[in-house]
Amino acid sequence: MVSGSTHAGGLCARLSALAVKELVLADIEPVRISLDDYPLPLFDDEPFGTDSSGPAGMPPNARALAGAVEAADGVLLVAPTINAGPAPMLVNALAWMRRAGQSDAPGKPPAGVVLRHRVFALAGVGETVGDALCGLIGLRQILEIGAGALVLPDQLVLAATSGALGARDEIADVETARRFRALVVRLADEAGRLR
Repeated sequence: MVSGSTHAGGLCARLSALAVKELVLADIEPVRISLDDYPLPLFDDEPFGTDSSGPAGMPPNARALAGAVEAADGVLLVAPTINAGPAPMLVNALAWMRRAGQSDAPGKPPAGVVLRHRVFALAGVGETVGDALCGLIGLRQILEIGAGALVLPDQLVLAATSGALGARDEIADVETARRFRALVVRLADEAGRLR
């Protein structure tokens, strides 16, 4: 499970913590990945040379983040929306992960193998529901078209201005809470099926 925000106590962090609880309740061992633990430079698609371990000049944190995601059977991305698009920090991390899986050497896996065919579920947070939806549209394009990932059609959106989470960080709306639990379970089921 990856939170696309590093704001401690923010809605993304709180929703990520709730996702961990839901996974535990579904008897699934969650792994929480924070982008805070993997600071990355701004991605620049300047070609790298290659060495025996892949592209030279790859930041160690990019390799480590890609390895953490690659070890997961499925990934729930909790993504903030900024300016009606996916958060730049998350887009940057995805670009590095895609590049970390790339090899130009003959017989080596092609670009994007870390994300390709991996199952993702998306949960978006924005100022409004429409804002969150805009962010998830961009994120879905990056994952499906750009990286070849398998993204579940179901998704969750929360508005930061609506009091979406209660005092104990539960989703306030009963139907939204049910859909979130269903999304987490479906992610686990699909990841298990493709394992």
